[in-house]
Amino acid sequence: PGLPAQMLSLLRSSYGGAAMLGFFGGVAGIAIVTPVALAAGVLLGGKGVRDERKRLLTQRRAQAKNAVHRYTEQVAFAVGKDSRDAVRRAQRLLRDYLSDRAVELDAAATEALHAAQAALSGHEAERNARLAQLDAELGRLAELRRRCEALVADVAAGGGGQ
Repeated sequence: PGLPAQMLSLLRSSYGGAAMLGFFGGVAGIAIVTPVALAAGVLLGGKGVRDERKRLLTQRRAQAKNAVHRYTEQVAFAVGKDSRDAVRRAQRLLRDYLSDRAVELDAAATEALHAAQAALSGHEAERNARLAQLDAELGRLAELRRRCEALVADVAAGGGGQ
């Protein structure tokens, strides 16, 4: 506090102390000399000034504590909001990325399935064509065998057709 406030506090405390000393002295029937009353007033006034300083210090500390508490609450609120927003952004980014990746993987799997089906049907057509070739070859071999047997039977029967 400034000097005028301290002087006012000193006057209030010293006047109260001097008045109290004069009153008790009057009740006890003792006349108190003015310098003694003034000295008592100054002593009590000094105590009043110290008490006022302590009260103001305690008040300022309480105000500072409340200000820190309010600031801490504001910071906690802002940090909480920012962290929730960051988590939501991260979730949104992950969801979008994973959705795009799932679409890509689905397209790749569908393409692989179509390729496998085409390869399977291609192999089947090749196999059927090869079977037809083999059947034709077996038919030619059977014809050749029949001719060979006829030739062997002809040679064994007589002389060989010369």
